[in-house]
Amino acid sequence: LHSWMRSYKAMVREAGVAADQKVSYLRSYTNGEPQQLVDDYRKRQDNNPTSTLAEIWTELERRFGNTAALTHALLERLSTATSFGAKDNNTLQKFTDLCVVVDCQMTHLPGLACLNYPIAIRLIIEGLPASHQSQMGEENSAICREAQRRLPTFCEFSKMTQNQAELRNHLNVSARAATKNNQTQNRRREERKEKLPLSGDETKESLKSSMDAADGN
Repeated sequence: LHSWMRSYKAMVREAGVAADQKVSYLRSYTNGEPQQLVDDYRKRQDNNPTSTLAEIWTELERRFGNTAALTHALLERLSTATSFGAKDNNTLQKFTDLCVVVDCQMTHLPGLACLNYPIAIRLIIEGLPASHQSQMGEENSAICREAQRRLPTFCEFSKMTQNQAELRNHLNVSARAATKNNQTQNRRREERKEKLPLSGDETKESLKSSMDAADGN
């Protein structure tokens, strides 16, 4: 919230926005519940826009700027986001995006620094599919060769997930996986056909061919 507030204030300052227009700008700069909050204040039709804007900032801070609540919410999302299959590349990308958000918020939410402790990062890694853990182990060894095989920091872990997501969601990789899957399905269909019992005509034709082969011998 704080970085967002600074960005908004810098924008209206550079644009030279008048006080009575700042609330309207604020509305266009928000969405969801924060935007609904701004709308509620706009409907009051206060004649003092500066006072109205100050009240909006206070309420936004109270509802959405609590650092402890934001930290807890991100940690909760992170703890449940590792539950996806080894081939679920879309969810891997969502998990990666969340890691990037958490990493970026560490400066503003000091409580997230707990993710740099070995026990915290280990719990996250152990929640990932085994294939992802294996690949991260190999990459971690390369990154941490000079650090006596320490566990990665969260920033390093985030970069590892980005690398995996980029690799697994690459168009060529996805196309090869789809082709391989189609080939496997076609092979299984052919195998099932071979195991099906012959029809009456097919049985007679098969017997006739066997007898002709025997006469020939």
